[in-house]
Amino acid sequence: MRRLVFLLLVLLPVLAGCSRMSVGHMQMNPWVMGQQQEVTLKYWRFEYRMEPRTNGVDGYLVTGRAYPAKDALPGWADWIDDLWLGAYVADAGGEVLARDRRTYLPGPLALEKGLPFSFEMDPADSERPLRITFGYRMTLADGPPDEAGAKVEDRRLFFGSETALSSY
Repeated sequence: MRRLVFLLLVLLPVLAGCSRMSVGHMQMNPWVMGQQQEVTLKYWRFEYRMEPRTNGVDGYLVTGRAYPAKDALPGWADWIDDLWLGAYVADAGGEVLARDRRTYLPGPLALEKGLPFSFEMDPADSERPLRITFGYRMTLADGPPDEAGAKVEDRRLFFGSETALSSY
């Protein structure tokens, strides 16, 4: 038993250090400063702009709005139960070099208004040509939960996700 615990303690950090993330399967745009750009995924469209951070702070800000793809979502899905949006900076092959994520509170799904975002990115290797894409994980519902103790089975839920893939 002690040998097994010892092996796990030695191997887990090694395996964790060998993992990498890839967004090669997702739509990516070239890393271009100061220009309005757009990435469209299955359930979200991201309009964004990248600028260098100011006040002597290294890195970049990626700001914009994310809009739900109303034609791809069920018509009854009008409430955000759970949502995070993320940004990924990758090399041309899709290997993730930097990432950031924002979690949103439950609330109404604003189809036309979208959701504002601001991601702080500091890619470690900016000598290679860089690309950017976005990701999300969401659970939408047919309205807010009933505070009177309604069961999950009483609500319609919709789940969607597009994220980086991890490999070891």
